[in-house]
Amino acid sequence: MVQMTKELVNRQIDHWIDRLNQLYDKLDDWMVAVPHARTKRESLKQPLEPRMREFHVAARSVPTYTIHAGKQRVSFVPAALWVPGTNGRVNITTNRAQHILVDRAEGDNGSKWFLVMDDFDHPLAPFNKTEFLRLLVEQE
Repeated sequence: MVQMTKELVNRQIDHWIDRLNQLYDKLDDWMVAVPHARTKRESLKQPLEPRMREFHVAARSVPTYTIHAGKQRVSFVPAALWVPGTNGRVNITTNRAQHILVDRAEGDNGSKWFLVMDDFDHPLAPFNKTEFLRLLVEQE
């Protein structure tokens, strides 16, 4: 078992920010299929999570991603890094609903993003271009 330290917490946050930026780079690639849409990358101060408080690690700026496609708006906002069973959670808000995106990769092995589904038999769906485009067409 790895001993948690302030340095490790900071490295985990660095890795989180890198994974978020890689996710948004992928979204940029997928956005080529959406004419007349605009995207915006911004940042916000991450929530101060218990592990950060424990090791006196200050909250940092984490990247966000927003899409405007006609009347549709879709926002990707990091919610938490230390979520049991995941390697981080991102909230996705559309005009109609809020969705949860989780990274199920282990350790520093990149990312495996999944949408949390409202389906007991299939609670997770791989987050791919098809699922992404589906979010863009959710109606109010």
